[in-house]
Amino acid sequence: MQRQAEQLAEREFDVLVVGAGVFGACIAHDASLRGLSVALVDRGDFGGGASANSLRIVHGGLRYLQQFNLRRMRCSIRERATWLRIAPHLVRPLRFVVPTHGLGARSRSVFGAAFAIDGLVGMGRNRGLDPLRCIPRGRVLNRDEACAVLGELMPENATGAALWHDAQMIHSERLTLAVVQSAHAAGAVAVNYVEVQRLLSEGSRVVGAKARDVLTGAEFSIRSSLTVNAAGPHIARLSAVGDGPKLVRGVNLLTRRLAGDVAVGLRGRGGRMVFITPYGSHSLVGTDYLPYVEGRVGVDAGEVERFIAEIRESCPAIQLELDDVCAVQVGCIPVANGPDEPGGLRFLEDDIVVYHERDRGPGGLISVAGTKYTTARATAERVVDELCRTMGVRCPCATEKTPLWGGDIEGLEEAESSAVGRWGSLANPERIHNMFALYGTQLGEVSGATCERSAEVVDASGVLKAQVLYAVRCEMAVKLVDVVFRRTDLASQVITPTREGENPSPIEIAGATMAAALGWSDSRLKKELEEVGAVLDWRRGDR
Repeated sequence: MQRQAEQLAEREFDVLVVGAGVFGACIAHDASLRGLSVALVDRGDFGGGASANSLRIVHGGLRYLQQFNLRRMRCSIRERATWLRIAPHLVRPLRFVVPTHGLGARSRSVFGAAFAIDGLVGMGRNRGLDPLRCIPRGRVLNRDEACAVLGELMPENATGAALWHDAQMIHSERLTLAVVQSAHAAGAVAVNYVEVQRLLSEGSRVVGAKARDVLTGAEFSIRSSLTVNAAGPHIARLSAVGDGPKLVRGVNLLTRRLAGDVAVGLRGRGGRMVFITPYGSHSLVGTDYLPYVEGRVGVDAGEVERFIAEIRESCPAIQLELDDVCAVQVGCIPVANGPDEPGGLRFLEDDIVVYHERDRGPGGLISVAGTKYTTARATAERVVDELCRTMGVRCPCATEKTPLWGGDIEGLEEAESSAVGRWGSLANPERIHNMFALYGTQLGEVSGATCERSAEVVDASGVLKAQVLYAVRCEMAVKLVDVVFRRTDLASQVITPTREGENPSPIEIAGATMAAALGWSDSRLKKELEEVGAVLDWRRGDR
């Protein structure tokens, strides 16, 4: 997948998708598989916005039982199975445990009833899944069983615990990238760092967009019969959808490892759940929701410290300090009601899909803002159904059964063992196992299409120069931030500045590798390193 921005201006497309987060990527993939010509652009990198900020969980919708929303629960269960099936290398089951209390809504009996309903609604949940990706039914644990799982995190007054499984994205940015790569393989022209400045209209119909290449400054028009504004929570900036959805800042913390190999749910402020989930050698903790102020997406140290205090109050055994936070992940989330409004925080019941022509707006335009990564594929199917009806195309959706890039795997255990045996010279078996989870069937391309010194490591986690080179040559990584934050797991490491006389830092090694591959000057490399440093500072919060 090479960056070819000039292709965007060379022909008229059936569909232009603006925004390459998970929703835009899924729409582009679905439309391409149905035979439509598609252009997919993003003003930044693929999946670099709200899609990159989450607890990396693909939810089965258990919490929708609180509103008895069985329709959305059934959809979530189905979509969880879909992600496990089409991307088995990047999505895997994860155990969740929540302590139970008393005789009310948090009791063992209530959770037992919830699991019974979940079992009925989710019948067939594992159909077509690899045995290693099947989701067991939830169950309640007595106090002794819960103590064995939770250890020191078990509250003294808890009666037991509820245990169930959902799915975890091993690397959410690479999962979004896999959707983009699949769209590209199906014929879509996907280009990052292309900013849509305004929509183009003829009469009362949108016919494309005026765009600018962020990297070169070149301006051009992208012509299309239909346009999808998938710019996420900020869809109102590009097309008239009233004032757009209300927004909050969703905050997740990447910390030192706080628990074992299970996700632990704690009761936070106002009774809401805060989850601690394992993520590599770290933990992800979230989600805190803060009011959104126009133009401000980040958080300050005071806001982070208040969230840390809430976590410590929820579970005194967790002695979390500000210095334990490796990164702060912040993204805008559309909601029905903000946390500082009367009635408190309320989430949207469904993803936002606006068919403008039906609302007396311009024809040829649909706007989409998603609320859950889990349902992105299903929402894309609904949108592309409408695109096909508009264009008179009769072709069923195929994304529910089509493996994503790297995910065409029959027998996970055998495939991983084969990868370790075949590419064992590239790194140690544990690293090969981890790389297989990121690349799936494309692992051979990573190790075989680079250079003879590509097996050298970039950092202590085992990130290889081969991964950096593969990102440049095959994954449209054009900036160092693309590699550090979205193509590899370099950003999950605790990075400290390099002092004079010390060995180069992992990021400096990755930068030098990219510079050699792309012919960067010393000044360009310095600028790229400074940009990574600025993002790292932003991700650590204003301290």
